[in-house]
Amino acid sequence: MRFTETVVRRAAEWARKVTGGKFTLQAVGGNIGHGVRYIDGVQQLVRLGRYGAREAAAYYLAAGVKWAELSGVEVPEEWARNLAVLTGDRQPRSVRGAAAEGESTARYRFESGR
Repeated sequence: MRFTETVVRRAAEWARKVTGGKFTLQAVGGNIGHGVRYIDGVQQLVRLGRYGAREAAAYYLAAGVKWAELSGVEVPEEWARNLAVLTGDRQPRSVRGAAAEGESTARYRFESGR
């Protein structure tokens, strides 16, 4: 599967809805020499470079899936399948790290109410 800007936007929108706005994609823009950049609206994280779209998608999908699990909301099969691809052994460490970061941040925000 190709992880493009469209996939990132859809994943971020789903994460925003399921978390009540706790995770928000603020902006997507070009970056000379690095392709597209993805800027998180809450933590001001910037994902760019060769794996920027995969990292951003992994972050938002992992956050949304973890939040859904904690709150008892059903996770759409499409998102669970995409997250499984992004956290597989064949992905770069930075992508798997972004997923782990999204999951741990979701757990923290859910439990703290932030």
